[in-house]
Amino acid sequence: MAERQLSFTANEVAHLVNRANACLREGAFTKAIRVLERALRMDAEITSVASALKCATFWQDREARLAAITDPYDRTAYLEQQWEVFQSFVGRLEEASERTLFDIRRYVMAECLRGYRSLQKIHPEREDADLLMRMARSFKGLGDYASAIEHLQHACRKQPQSAAILAELADCYASIDEERNARVLFREAFFIGAEAIELDRLESPVIRRLIAAMEQAGRQAGEIASWLPVYATLHGVFTVKRMLKPLELGHLKQTIFSMERDMVCGAAPPQTTPRLLNHYFWLIDHYVVSGEAKPRIDEVLAKIRDLDRQVHDEYVR
Repeated sequence: MAERQLSFTANEVAHLVNRANACLREGAFTKAIRVLERALRMDAEITSVASALKCATFWQDREARLAAITDPYDRTAYLEQQWEVFQSFVGRLEEASERTLFDIRRYVMAECLRGYRSLQKIHPEREDADLLMRMARSFKGLGDYASAIEHLQHACRKQPQSAAILAELADCYASIDEERNARVLFREAFFIGAEAIELDRLESPVIRRLIAAMEQAGRQAGEIASWLPVYATLHGVFTVKRMLKPLELGHLKQTIFSMERDMVCGAAPPQTTPRLLNHYFWLIDHYVVSGEAKPRIDEVLAKIRDLDRQVHDEYVR
C-alpha cells in the first residue's frame, strides 16, 4: 500500500512539473511558482523541482523590469543580457531539468523574436546584417534551424566578411548534421576574425570538444578563440582546403609579412602567434591545392617550426 501511495505521489509530482514547465514556456512565472511549490510540498526531496522553482523565481524577479521596457530593441537587449546571466545562474544549480531549461529558453527566444519582428515593422530600414543575425539566433534557440539559416544567409549577402555571422551559420549547419558545410564555414570564420566570434553561443559538439581540449591544455579564456583554428587543424577538423584567388593570396602574404615583422620587432600582441600559425596553414593548403613545388611548402613548414616546434611536430606527424 505504501509503495502504491509513493508511486501515486510521484506521478502527481511529475504531472505538476509538466504543468509548471508549460507555464514557463508561456512566461507565466507566478503560476509556475505556485505549481512547483505544491509539488515540493508533496516531495521536498526532489532536487530538480527545487531547481525549477529557483529558475521560475529568477525570471519572475525580472517581470516588472520587462514590463516597463516598451522599446522593442531595448526589451530584446535586456532579455538577451538576462539570458546570459541565467545560464551562469543555472550552472550553480543542482540537477536542473533539461525540460525546464528548454521551456524557459523557448519563452526567452520567442520574446526576442517578437521584439525583432516589431523592429522590422517599425523601422524596415533597420533590416541590417546585425538584426538578421539576432533574429537567426532566436530561431536557433527555438530549434527552427531552417529559418535561422535563411536569415543568416541573407545576413551574409549583406556582410560577407563577418566572422560572427559565418560562425553562427556554421553552427546552424552543425545542428542539422551538415558537418562538411559547418566545418568549411567555421574555418573561414576563424580565419577572418576569431576575436569577433562569441564562443559561448556556439553549440557545435566539435567546437565544444576543441574548446574543452584547449582548456585542459591550460589555455586561458582570452586566448582560446585565437588558438581554436590551430587546434582544429591539428585535430583534423579544419581539413577542407581551397585554392585562394589572386587577391586573397596577395592579402594573405601581406598579412603574414606584417605579422612576421611585428614578431621580429617585439611589437606583436600575444594572439599574433596563433594567428600567424593559422595563416601559414592556409598558405600551405593553397600551395598543396595549386600544385606548388615542394620547396615552397618546406619553406613555410620551416617558419612554423621556428615559431612553435610543438605545433610543427604535430602538424607534420
